[in-house]
Order: sequence, then C-alpha cells, then structure tokens
Amino acid sequence: VNLRNGLLFLFILGMIFIWAPQLQTFAVSVFAVAVAFVLATKEIIDCLSGSGLRVLTKAYSLGDRIEIGGIRGNVVDHNALTTTVLEIGPGQTSHQYTGRAMVIPNSFIFDHPLTNETYTKKFRLHIVTVPLSTDDDWRTAERLLLQAGEEESAPFLEEARMYLKKLEGKLWLDAPSVEPRVTIQL
Repeated sequence: VNLRNGLLFLFILGMIFIWAPQLQTFAVSVFAVAVAFVLATKEIIDCLSGSGLRVLTKAYSLGDRIEIGGIRGNVVDHNALTTTVLEIGPGQTSHQYTGRAMVIPNSFIFDHPLTNETYTKKFRLHIVTVPLSTDDDWRTAERLLLQAGEEESAPFLEEARMYLKKLEGKLWLDAPSVEPRVTIQL
C-alpha cells in the first residue's frame, strides 16, 4: 500500500512537472479572460453598485427633485442601471420644465455630489431674489416683501411648523424656521 501510494504521488508529481508550462499558460489565459470581462463590464458593475447605494441610503425616490452632475430635475423612473429625470432649468432658481428627459447612469452617484431638493417631502424653503437699484428705498422694499411673504404663507405656517418639528425628531435634524424673512444683500 505504501509503495502504491508512493508511486501514485510520484506519478502526480511527474505530471505536474511535465504539464506545468501548459497549466501556467492556461492559468494566464483564464486570468486574462477574467480581467477582460471585468473591464468590459465595469460600467455595468458601477451602475449596479450605484443602484445598490441609492436603495441602501434612500438617496432619492420617484417624484423627488434632484441635482447630480449638473443635471437638475424630477425623478420619473429609476431601475438597476439608470435614473430618468425631467429636466428643470435654466439655473438653480428656476422651477420650469425644459421638456427634456435626461437618462443618468447610476454610476454618477459615485462621481458627482447628489442634491435632493425634496428631502423634507411636503414643505420646502424657497428663496426669491428681488434686485433693487441703488436709488430704491430698501427699507420700504424690505417691509413690503416681508408683508407679502407673511400674507402668502399664513395659511401654511402652522402645518409646516408641525410637519418640520415631526421630521426634526424623526430624522435627527434641526428644523429650519418656517417664518418668512427678508435678507438684504449689497
């Protein structure tokens, strides 16, 4: 039995030495094919990973207004590889649809910062810029703008205050003040 096991061991060792160059060539070929496969599917792997990150972090969902990679719009569809947004623009302060649908690969999540403008869902802070000339009475303009903001937001203030207070405890964030305010910049 020992002789048979010893001869079997020598036979296997001999085969390894005889076939070693061919086995090495085969291993290199398999490795090269594996590397080529990974390189060829890198973007798909990145998109799938981005989709996983989106799901795990709940970064955005259908209906959210996001900005990523200079593209800003409302999310109308998302799947494992892409996110489709209806573009809004021009610029940061516009809320007009441009009529274009943008398909963004989910790999953008790794390469670009993502802004979700509707994270609080129901209520948002809007900033309205009103330019004045140097000849205008800024004190009167400030008073009139504050009065207009208070009149327009009055029906929503209490509900917004309660909603944001509820989010404050749930999401561990400091709720912004819902009171209208005017800021003067020179």
